[in-house]
Amino acid sequence: MIDQETGYVSREWYRFFYNVFIAIGGQNQGTIQTIQGGTGTSQLPTNGDLLIGNGQTDAYSVSQLSVSDGLSKSVAPGFLQLTNTGVLSIDGDTTGLTPTGATAGNVVLGGVLNETHGGTNQSSYATGDTLYASSANTLSKLSKPSELSYLTMTGGGAPVWEPLVYGSFYDTTSQYDGSTTIPYAMRLNSTAYSNGVSVQARTVTSTSSIATTTLTCTAISAGRFYPGMLLSGTGVTAGTYVYLQLSSTATAVATPTGSGGGSGVNTLTVSSSTGLEARQFISGTNIPTNTRIVDVSGTTITLSANMTGTASGTYTVRPWGYEGTYSVSPSQTVASTTVSGTTSSKITVERPGIYNVQFSAQIVNTDSSIHDVDIWFKKNDVTIADSNTVYSVTSSHAGTDGHMCAALNFYVELDANDYVEIVWHTSNSGVLIEYIPAQVNPIRPAAPSVIATVQMVAPL
Repeated sequence: MIDQETGYVSREWYRFFYNVFIAIGGQNQGTIQTIQGGTGTSQLPTNGDLLIGNGQTDAYSVSQLSVSDGLSKSVAPGFLQLTNTGVLSIDGDTTGLTPTGATAGNVVLGGVLNETHGGTNQSSYATGDTLYASSANTLSKLSKPSELSYLTMTGGGAPVWEPLVYGSFYDTTSQYDGSTTIPYAMRLNSTAYSNGVSVQARTVTSTSSIATTTLTCTAISAGRFYPGMLLSGTGVTAGTYVYLQLSSTATAVATPTGSGGGSGVNTLTVSSSTGLEARQFISGTNIPTNTRIVDVSGTTITLSANMTGTASGTYTVRPWGYEGTYSVSPSQTVASTTVSGTTSSKITVERPGIYNVQFSAQIVNTDSSIHDVDIWFKKNDVTIADSNTVYSVTSSHAGTDGHMCAALNFYVELDANDYVEIVWHTSNSGVLIEYIPAQVNPIRPAAPSVIATVQMVAPL
């Protein structure tokens, strides 16, 4: 350190100490500045202290690391550790959602949020889908209907779409009674509107001839004759209709043994009523020609005519509507040919439900006295109890026929493919259900003989 020649500190050591002095500086004696690789502070750190820039140029401060919720700090000589004490994992629990296993960045929840956590448990929808509770805490989708429908609910509480079921029908022909002894189903030959309801026809195809007002049928190839049927065929006058069966030559359907009865009595006891029904023809001992069965109750049958004596022996029962003779109108002569018949009277539904059947009938009385008309309903060719209404039609007066419009509505329960018919009967053949063509002066529309509307009011 001492120069041997001069006896003073050597030049090299002088320069070393001078640089140390410059580095330390006159105001921070004993502290190496940051620009010289020091800390710029003389503060001694304790366990866990960190050297932190303090915002001043080339300066640090010694500071403790503070932690907030979810972290803890451990310190020891030369040791500092931070530990996560907050959220340790993410789990979708029972929500239906599943988190991704990300170790950095965002954690994404996947899956479908279920109902009990405010979700729907549905991941896709089609246009028109409706959400509903199919059971407790369960949502399901109800698809939109394919046709015009209304929303209702089943007895079990589930919503369902039900199509609008309706029909509007009318007839453009006059309808005649012809015989006061039997009823006639009202015809409906035209459809105005229809959805799920239609009018079906009864039909027959026969080999028949007509002499004046008697049709003789020798063979039936399809169907059967019904009162009120409109007939067609080669030589048959347009508008010809059947109004009464006179006799039956069809193959017998039953041959029971009879007993009881007696002169002036119209009931007969038979050995078996199997195959027997109203309107059939019955013949045998002490029964007048072309007598009909009016009613069957057990083994007792009611006849359309009184017996002439006590029943005895075997009786022959023949069906109605097949081979035999019939009264028709108007009078004409037609050689044996194919004669077809049709009557559109069966208001038929496609869906089960309760239906409101409404009708109006343009009734005309050509007689000079008031006459009654009965109108009731049949379901599947069986009379509906308590469905009759009686109308009194005013008499003709001053050369003008008496007119009235019979109208009412009736609720009836029907299964799919069931049908209902509107049936009428009059006490005088001068009463008819008339079709009135369009009128002028002033212009007035035609009046259909019958108008009927049908609407489902409740599905079943």
